[in-house]
Amino acid sequence: MVDRPDVVPSPIWLSHHWPSEYERCATIAGLRVCRRCLVLYPLAVVAAVLAMLGLTWPDRLDPLLLWLLPLPAVVEFVVEQLGRLRHSAARLTALTALLAVGCGKLYTRYLDDTTDPLVWRVVVTYGGICLATALWKAFRPQRQGEHHPKRPEGAEAVTGRRRRTVHQTRSSPAQPAQVRPERPEGAEA
Repeated sequence: MVDRPDVVPSPIWLSHHWPSEYERCATIAGLRVCRRCLVLYPLAVVAAVLAMLGLTWPDRLDPLLLWLLPLPAVVEFVVEQLGRLRHSAARLTALTALLAVGCGKLYTRYLDDTTDPLVWRVVVTYGGICLATALWKAFRPQRQGEHHPKRPEGAEAVTGRRRRTVHQTRSSPAQPAQVRPERPEGAEA
């Protein structure tokens, strides 16, 4: 998606994405909601309820299936974050559905035993891989010709460069705001 000044940013707790990545969101009542979350949580709850009702695979298959079902979504997330794969809403939805089935069964195992080692191994391993990848993407240096997603006005980015401040000196909505580097404390004017 091309950044447009007429796009009003959605709360980050709903979208998890900056405006330049809103193609990863679904629009509900004018707000952008993370598509992965929109698929994952409702399906995981359904899968958990079905598992609690006994409509699931035999427990002896848990060590295999609880590692395999989330794996495609984790691989897709990592490869996409590394820039090796273009985003696809259809692929994200399908792989998240597999993840949700695994998560539903993980939830039921966790409710049965909060110290279940299989649950914690899967969560810590895959969660750690995804977190490390997301942090790498967010804080790695920019390469020539590459840009990080545009953050909405007022959002701070950790870049190691001087922070820029937007000074509101508009006399009309058509006139752009002036952007000047902010002077470090103690610097002469």
